[in-house]
Amino acid sequence: MILKQNRNSYNIPSSIQEELFNYATKTGTLKLFDPKKVILMCVLIPFSPLFLIFGLLSLHLAIFKKSHNFSH
Repeated sequence: MILKQNRNSYNIPSSIQEELFNYATKTGTLKLFDPKKVILMCVLIPFSPLFLIFGLLSLHLAIFKKSHNFSH
């Protein structure tokens, strides 16, 4: 929802942003990250593979922490 409101603020092709948003919604990424971080990731990811790698790493860590908390 927040991504759709801010779409025109950034020079990102809407198809890329739409895909990221759909992926984030499907995988529940939006629940792990606060909206500002999600928007920031969607802004930076298309421009640098390093951000994508970092984003995947932090996402992996967040999922690991989340599942680790459930096991206790």
